[in-house]
Amino acid sequence: MTILLAERGNRFVRFHAWQAIIGLGGLGLLAITLLICAFLGLFVSPAVFLPLYIAAGVTGFVWLVAWATCVVKAFGGSAWKLPLAGTLAERRARR
Repeated sequence: MTILLAERGNRFVRFHAWQAIIGLGGLGLLAITLLICAFLGLFVSPAVFLPLYIAAGVTGFVWLVAWATCVVKAFGGSAWKLPLAGTLAERRARR
């Protein structure tokens, strides 16, 4: 968020900052929500815990792979877009 406040002119930097907030933030929030739901599911049924816990782990792994890909592409100078968040980030970066 600090980068968005500091950088006004470079659309490449703004694009990657918005993509990190929208895409990686959304994936992280989904992983945390699934993990919380898994532990709350223990109160309902132990059978609910394992699928939600596995889904949280898979989502966390997807976040890690997406983050690493974004970092490598950004340092390489290309604007690789995440499937859903890339378009939104591109629109936000133009403003």
